Amino acid sequence: MRKLLGLGLSLLVCLSVPVAPPAAARQAHASGGGSGMTYQTVTQNIQDPIEQETDWPFPADQSQWVINPSRSVPCSWDVDDHWQQYAQGTLNAGASLTVDECVIASPTCFYRTSYGQTAHWCQQAGFLGQKLQASTSGLTVSMCWQPQGRCFTPSPVYDSANRVYVWKSCARAQYTEGDPTLVSIPGSQGGIGLYQTVTVTVTNPTSHNARNVFSDVSAVGTPWYATDTGESGCPGENSGLYMTDYPFTYYVS
Repeated sequence: MRKLLGLGLSLLVCLSVPVAPPAAARQAHASGGGSGMTYQTVTQNIQDPIEQETDWPFPADQSQWVINPSRSVPCSWDVDDHWQQYAQGTLNAGASLTVDECVIASPTCFYRTSYGQTAHWCQQAGFLGQKLQASTSGLTVSMCWQPQGRCFTPSPVYDSANRVYVWKSCARAQYTEGDPTLVSIPGSQGGIGLYQTVTVTVTNPTSHNARNVFSDVSAVGTPWYATDTGESGCPGENSGLYMTDYPFTYYVS
């Protein structure tokens, strides 16, 4: 879904400090005896050019595109980028399961040309969401963002229809134009953003093994959270459940 959401009027001012993608991106590991649980990638869609920072219609000369230099990591950046990963099985007593994801934040508005009009065009970004299901409420899950040092820790909600406990959290960081946190992304052909590592950790602090554990961690692009049902741990766009605390928009159960 490629939709324009607003129009700004001021000039874009950002620092140009080279940065590199997090080396730990897209790594998963279990500790303390996780019974071999690991994340499997179900779908993956990483797009170029980065539409929120590229002229529209996209120029025929691809050297004028803003591109994602971290497709192989991968890092989600385009508003439509999407992937879904899941891990399922038994999480042993005292064990934890962790996955590190990479997300590049864009400015809320970007100075570009759309349909012949050059201005500050604004667009919402996608989310990173997680959903955990288990037959016990004794697990904990956190979703922590770096370099911001912000963690989201949902509480379990009992799903009586399926007889499972469910934890959901969903967040994005998006910065206003001119915020010095945003920098030039090397190799992107003029893109502005911020590399972020998002670490999702599922822990079983109890003295009993937790069976039938299912953890879903997804990059949720605009076509997926814009629906009424949303995806992964992300409610639909019009659910009214999202909170804001700059630079974050987030939901936790």
